[in-house]
Amino acid sequence: MLPVWVVPLVTFASAVLASLVAFGVQRWRYRTDRLAAAIDSLCNEINSAADKATAYWLIDDTAQDRGKIRLAEFELVGRQSRIQELIGALDVQDEKLVVVDLNELVLELLDAMTGGGFRVADRPLDLDRAARVQAAAARLNGALRVALSRRVRGWEWRAALSRLGRLLPKRSGP
Repeated sequence: MLPVWVVPLVTFASAVLASLVAFGVQRWRYRTDRLAAAIDSLCNEINSAADKATAYWLIDDTAQDRGKIRLAEFELVGRQSRIQELIGALDVQDEKLVVVDLNELVLELLDAMTGGGFRVADRPLDLDRAARVQAAAARLNGALRVALSRRVRGWEWRAALSRLGRLLPKRSGP
């Protein structure tokens, strides 16, 4: 026969263990959702900047469009800065997020957006550069999504095993 105190103790210990597991899952879920939201925000900014740059490269530099062109140039420079700052914030948010060839992809996008005849007076429209902007944005978005998938997949097992290891009692002796 078990002592009277065993049943309440086991019940309490089970409830504590279930609460700790639920807490761990919720914390993992919060971090995953937060990282996914940050990457979504960055991808939306990249797409918006790419669309603006494409429109810029499809405008002929004529006297009647000069005001729209100058406005678009300032907006593109600002969007480049926002993209760079969002990438920096993403790096601080999750230092273990690995985006393959991130620097090269970002430089490719920024060059496509504001390279070549950017801010050159009487420049012709540039269909090739407009296409390059969209292609570079698509590659950068794809790399960010792949990195998110790999990071989330890595959290699932490693985080669960590491938390489980911390919860289990340590063995003493052989």
